[in-house]
Amino acid sequence: MDKLLEECLLVLRNQYNISDCSVHPLAGGLINKTFLIYVAGSPKYVLQQLNRQFKSSVTNLVYLVSEHLLSKGIDAPQLVMTESGKFVVNNPNGNWRLLRFIDGFSKVKISSVEESKELARVLGVFHSSVQDCKGIQGKERKKRGAKAQLEKLFAVLEKFPNHSRKRDVRNCANAVTRRLESLPPIACYPEHLLHGDPKVSNFLFSNETPTVKCMIDFDTVGQSELGWELADAFRSWCNLSSEDQALGVFDVKIFESAIYSYLNVVKDLFPKEEIFCSLPVTAHIFLELSMRFLIDAIEEKYFGWNSESFEDASSHNLTRAWGQLTACESLMDNWSEANQIILNL
Repeated sequence: MDKLLEECLLVLRNQYNISDCSVHPLAGGLINKTFLIYVAGSPKYVLQQLNRQFKSSVTNLVYLVSEHLLSKGIDAPQLVMTESGKFVVNNPNGNWRLLRFIDGFSKVKISSVEESKELARVLGVFHSSVQDCKGIQGKERKKRGAKAQLEKLFAVLEKFPNHSRKRDVRNCANAVTRRLESLPPIACYPEHLLHGDPKVSNFLFSNETPTVKCMIDFDTVGQSELGWELADAFRSWCNLSSEDQALGVFDVKIFESAIYSYLNVVKDLFPKEEIFCSLPVTAHIFLELSMRFLIDAIEEKYFGWNSESFEDASSHNLTRAWGQLTACESLMDNWSEANQIILNL
């Protein structure tokens, strides 16, 4: 870590002309390594070392979305240019970018129905505000669901035949496959410009009031189905356990408060059936993410991991995979109650 902190200071000094500062690692990022930069004793910037799987062009997308939201008076992460007028610093050890600090804090899970209402409100504001954002090109529609990830897992297992946790990963994958067979079917709908990763930790809570200030982390913004976007939110918000726990619990009350709060904001912006389908998709997305964690339990290269609580990335990702599977099972155990909420909308 010391070498990484030294590199942070070097990037700040050489690329941004910021020298009188201190660097503090920020926990919680699964993909990018993130640091809080203090200047004159106060937090001023957020510096990120970008995951190698993200191209520099992704940061241009972040700029477009942020500036669009800021022009509407909505808080958003604001990129800082280098002295040479660039948004990304290209280094052999990885690319870097700098953003202005927004006062607030993030969480890995919520603790009340009121917080879920706030998250849904801010997500609704984001969705309503970005639909007219220009300059973001559409991409080929991705294959979604656990089955698509299962194909990738088989390929990874063949690539690493001697991995120490191969049997444990197969056992979890088999359990995911069995659960997948019992899930309700899902329909396909048109895509919209959406955030792409509306988990709890991608929202900033206010330090002064019990409210959510804004969304962060715009690397994933793009065209996708609304049902999958909301499902990704619900699988994060409604799970009373964090992603680091092997036993997930789906809270129906949080789901109910969130979907009503979201509808109150977006009103008739999207067809109702696209919102209603988010419940069955939530079950599917739990299993999709479980498979993604299993893939990285073998590859050990994509998701960040907690070295203080786990012996390696593989064990952490395996725990995460079981947590998503058990959260799906918790949702299915409470399916009748959750589905009645949809029928009452």
